[in-house]
Amino acid sequence: MDMPLNGEGVEEDEMTVNLPKEAENIPVAAKDLLQRLLVVNPQKRIRSVLSLERIAMYMAFSFEDCKLKKMKPSNFIYKHRESFH
Repeated sequence: MDMPLNGEGVEEDEMTVNLPKEAENIPVAAKDLLQRLLVVNPQKRIRSVLSLERIAMYMAFSFEDCKLKKMKPSNFIYKHRESFH
């Protein structure tokens, strides 16, 4: 495998890809989301909106409002973009 993996002694399907050094400056909630999306085993990766709703990064996001077109997802990103700098 060419990916830099972490988790020595852990089953391969539970390992995640290491984030690059540049990711050190992003919020913990964003790192958590990235790690969950990058789990090697697709069956253990986040695959549903319900899973996303339970992650800290999206706790303030209303998926229902988005579904009902009361807001655009880009508005959420724009509102929280300062926390990524």
